[in-house]
Amino acid sequence: MSLPAVPLFKPNAGFTLVEVLVAVALLGMIGAMVFGSLVMTTRSVEAGRDHAAKEQTIRRVLRLMAEEIALSKRHTQYPWVG
Repeated sequence: MSLPAVPLFKPNAGFTLVEVLVAVALLGMIGAMVFGSLVMTTRSVEAGRDHAAKEQTIRRVLRLMAEEIALSKRHTQYPWVG
C-alpha cells in the first residue's frame, strides 16, 4: 500500500491581481493614518511648547512686577505708608 503522490505546489497557487490591489490599498490607508497621526502629534507638541513659553514669559513679568511693587513700598518717603 503506497501513499498517493502529493504535489509540492498547486499550479494555480498565488495571489490574484484583485487580492494584491486590495492589500496595497489597505497598506496605503494604514500608512496614511499613521502619517496623519504623526503630523497631528508634531503640531500638538509645537503648540504645547509655544504655550509653555508664553506662560513662562507671563510668570517672569508677574515676578518682576511683584518685586518692583515690594521695592517701591520699602523706599517710600512716607514712613506711615506700606
